[in-house]
Amino acid sequence: MRLPSLAFQTSSLLILIVGLAAPGRAQDLVFRETGNVFPEFVTGALGAGDADGDGDADLFGIRRVLLNEGGRFIAGPTYPALPNAAHIDDATVGDFDGDGRADLAVVLTGGAGSGGFNLAIYLAPPPGGASFVAVPTASAFLAVPLGVPYAKLVAFDADQDGATDLLAHAAPVGQPASLSLLLNVGAPLFFPAPYHLWPPAASVGNWFGVGDFDGDGFTDVAHVKNDGALWWRRSLGYGPFDVDLPATGLSGSVIVAGDFDGDGFDDLAAPSGTLRGGPSGPTQLTTASLTPTVAPIVAADVDADGYMDALVPDALNLPLSLHLHRGSPGGLLPATSLGSWPSANIVPIDANGDGDLDLPRFGESVPTLAVHGVGGAFSIVPQNIPEVFRRSQRGPPYDVDQDGDVDFLVVGPGPQSWQRGLYVARNDGNGRFVRDAAPLVVYAAPDDDGEATWLDLDGDGDSDLLFRALTPGILTHVFRNDGGGAFAFVTHLPWTHADWTVAAADFDGDADVDVMIGRAPGVVAPFQPLLYRSVPTPGGWTYLPGEAVGVPLMATDLDAFDLENDGDVDVLVSTLGFPRMLVNDGTGAFAEGQIFGVATLSCAVADLDDDGVLEIITGGTTWKRAPGAVYATH
Repeated sequence: MRLPSLAFQTSSLLILIVGLAAPGRAQDLVFRETGNVFPEFVTGALGAGDADGDGDADLFGIRRVLLNEGGRFIAGPTYPALPNAAHIDDATVGDFDGDGRADLAVVLTGGAGSGGFNLAIYLAPPPGGASFVAVPTASAFLAVPLGVPYAKLVAFDADQDGATDLLAHAAPVGQPASLSLLLNVGAPLFFPAPYHLWPPAASVGNWFGVGDFDGDGFTDVAHVKNDGALWWRRSLGYGPFDVDLPATGLSGSVIVAGDFDGDGFDDLAAPSGTLRGGPSGPTQLTTASLTPTVAPIVAADVDADGYMDALVPDALNLPLSLHLHRGSPGGLLPATSLGSWPSANIVPIDANGDGDLDLPRFGESVPTLAVHGVGGAFSIVPQNIPEVFRRSQRGPPYDVDQDGDVDFLVVGPGPQSWQRGLYVARNDGNGRFVRDAAPLVVYAAPDDDGEATWLDLDGDGDSDLLFRALTPGILTHVFRNDGGGAFAFVTHLPWTHADWTVAAADFDGDADVDVMIGRAPGVVAPFQPLLYRSVPTPGGWTYLPGEAVGVPLMATDLDAFDLENDGDVDVLVSTLGFPRMLVNDGTGAFAEGQIFGVATLSCAVADLDDDGVLEIITGGTTWKRAPGAVYATH
């Protein structure tokens, strides 16, 4: 399975070790100032998303993206220059061109030649790119009214086609405000949803939210009318929406949507109370109200306990403070104050990859990051690795030298200024890491990094190494582990694409471990997985040229196991669509097998009920609102 990368980007590497509370839900939330200073003065952020496609969340600042490198933020690509006198009024983050990197949709105000208002799409550059790319407005928006004031944008997949759409609030001068659905047909190209898909929504205030309020797997829309009444419209699935329905009992100008009680239905919360979702939509009024505010309320599972929480900036009083309403089986709990807060701009983000959400503090002379630790217990172990290290390995840390503690692979400087090297950083048993003096491999890539994957490539029970630099033209290196943490170069794999998933097994039944690599989104065709057959050589092995197997598809995950219990290894391929089996005839020739009707990017295979029969677990998706599922293998 494809696993997340680990990131290193510091001038003095620090490891935050979180002390976990007792099993069950932690009772206290503690945020600690990390001293993480952003690379430029930041008064706020437009959102969070994976701008560079490395698997972690980056911050979309006012002028540029701040890239997340292991919980530290560095200056990333800038946005295109704005038209003269224009500024960004609102923005939303989403993958609008389907390349796996987060883009930005913005409302511009004051730009010359736009009638004073405009919409714009900024596409994320490839990794290492210096600037986002502006899509010409006329090319991105077809028959969409421009030159009118747009107050707010929200990105979500309204028609479950895998392309991110936009919900836009427009307020033309002298006319009632309206809520428009702009459908994305790719590239990106947006056009207004026709009336039979999106009935007119007029007299709409600029507060609205999206969520699955009736639990049918499709994203619905709730909005506040100008008179303060709350309405919602049900998604009928794959495009069409119902007419507005009253959400009786709730009123006000500020709402937020989220599953606060963990029952699988999204709820609606406002300062006047909460409407719990259910099969009939948001109809069950509770008394769980929010701290009064006129600022945006943010719904997020801050403490990673499975219940959405509500972050409420108290913008009615000065000095500004921040309140947290935690979710629970009974809904939102009374507010807990997180203390004074310099800005009402709240963008939760998992900065350090520990599964819970941290809070950037904007509007200070030196913006900082408050890191949440379960139970509040932190300790800091100083490291003596002064160089800059970047993304280095897929998967969890591995005990390279089998001494009982975990080690890391890191990418650091090579012997020459224009080179990089892959090193082992060994754990001394006290959480301090000492980097090997000699690199495993040196390659020419002064501004790039690489990735390594642990696989048992020789069948001796320990993990060997595949290392791939992300620089075009550099081959994948194969290293054999001697079992004690020493690695010897064996051969190359002629595969250099910018994204991958890999599985290792004896696919052709000759007692050697072969490698199958799946080509993922963003690479050139053909998209079939490639099978590299292993051939023994004196002291090692090499690989025959890759053979395309299966039908053309973009593989995002590969799981190798014996589906038929016939002694050979079959492959489960996850894709951007539905996962499917490749059935092995025992010689490494594969035929198309069953296609599973649950859209997912990743699957797992395990014997869940200890009956000797493997089950397939599918992960579901967020873009198609599809739940996961479990399939028995016979």
